[in-house]
Amino acid sequence: MKNDRSGPKSGPKRERKPDSKPSTKREPRSGDSAGPKKDYKSDAKSGVGSAAKREQRLELESSLKKDFRSQSKLGAKTPPKTNPKRESAAVAKKDFGTEAKPAPKKESGGSFSPKLGLTRPGPKPPEARKSAPDTKTERGPTQAFPPKRYINVYLALGSNMGDRKANLLEAALSIDKNVGKIARKSRIYETEPWGKTDHDSYLNQVLMVNTTLDPRDLLEVITHIEQEMGRVRTEKWAPRTIDIDILFYGKRVIRDKGLDIPHPELHKRAFVLVPLMEITPELEHPVLKLPIDELYMACKDPAEVVMID
Repeated sequence: MKNDRSGPKSGPKRERKPDSKPSTKREPRSGDSAGPKKDYKSDAKSGVGSAAKREQRLELESSLKKDFRSQSKLGAKTPPKTNPKRESAAVAKKDFGTEAKPAPKKESGGSFSPKLGLTRPGPKPPEARKSAPDTKTERGPTQAFPPKRYINVYLALGSNMGDRKANLLEAALSIDKNVGKIARKSRIYETEPWGKTDHDSYLNQVLMVNTTLDPRDLLEVITHIEQEMGRVRTEKWAPRTIDIDILFYGKRVIRDKGLDIPHPELHKRAFVLVPLMEITPELEHPVLKLPIDELYMACKDPAEVVMID
């Protein structure tokens, strides 16, 4: 048998079945143009599309430059770019600056913060303090003490035993500590003894003291000072280390057992009137109704009073 390969087959041809995969070609729409489609792939390969776009871009840039040059010649400025957030903040700030708002009332002692618009509360006024409920523990009624009242008291110091000047200084320090503050003091004067002339001469001084002691307590304190400094009472005109007499207790007049204020003999003694006249010449005697300088002029005491310090 001969193989018939060279010639065409005499049998029937097989028909090719269509592919089961869907076609990717887009069907034409009603709005599409009926003209022939442009092949963009071939244009891109050949460089035709990109050159056209480049030319369009260059033309647009040149037209923009021309417009900008023409506007700059005329003096027109391009509007700046604006930010809506910044514009709203600026409008709010402008409104706040122009609008007159009442300033908040400040409390006494408080502090005002302009940034926060707050006022720190200060101390409460007296009315609020009184109305506030008292949370302290209740106590019984307390005794009401009257305020202390200071009285000007005039004291006369004298010494004719031992170190007379040191005795006066010691007595003054003790009075300032136990009686009250010494407001004024005279210089020291030397005088002849009073009553008995056979004793040594005296050194005398007058003090003005501010005290809160009543007259009887004052007498007890100065008597205690005399005793501490070694005074012993034996006879009326005996020598003494220190002698302290109450001349005046304010404007009061006291006549009691062992307590005579003003001193009943002061207007007769030059060694009392001279130092007293030095510190308060216009002081009026509450009984005689005369100032100290006039009492000295009327005094008949012939004893000499010599200032030594």
